[in-house]
Amino acid sequence: DLSQDLLIEHLACAGYLRQEPVGAPGEFSVRGGIVDVFSPLMRNPVRIEFFGDNVDSIREFDLDDQRSRGPVRHIDVLPIQDAVISREMLRQWGGQARQRWNDEIFQKDLNEKLVFADNGELFPGASYLMSIVQPIEATILDYADPAMLILDEPEVLDETYEKFFAALQQRFEQTRNAGGVAVAAE
Repeated sequence: DLSQDLLIEHLACAGYLRQEPVGAPGEFSVRGGIVDVFSPLMRNPVRIEFFGDNVDSIREFDLDDQRSRGPVRHIDVLPIQDAVISREMLRQWGGQARQRWNDEIFQKDLNEKLVFADNGELFPGASYLMSIVQPIEATILDYADPAMLILDEPEVLDETYEKFFAALQQRFEQTRNAGGVAVAAE
């Protein structure tokens, strides 16, 4: 027993992109009572056929000719992203994004993203822009409280850190200058 709508909601929140047809890991498509899913754990995508709220069959299929290869007993559908992004968060992002990037230069890129966000669907780069609705308030070090962290060669680490954040800042400025919506690294 599995609701097709529940599976679609789970895939969207787990970071899978809806594409027609499925062409790469991390994508899914829906046609009537059929959901195609390409989990990164699988060599090939699978086609899940529903009959009401029951899974009728799960079959592996070939990407090139879309033909079934054979039945599969189970699949593991792992999240594609580090954080779960709900439909409501995407809609909320749309509202805040309209206020944040209201200059004419950003309208083309923003409108392309809003088509998806307003429908509660993921868009390319969504995970990098969600900090305007869900700020990152913790790091992995916050969860490793009793652990001791030893940094070897701190000068090299500082240099690498400076280069990395300089590259992020440069990419941020390039994106903004080209009319793309972006959030500065903090």
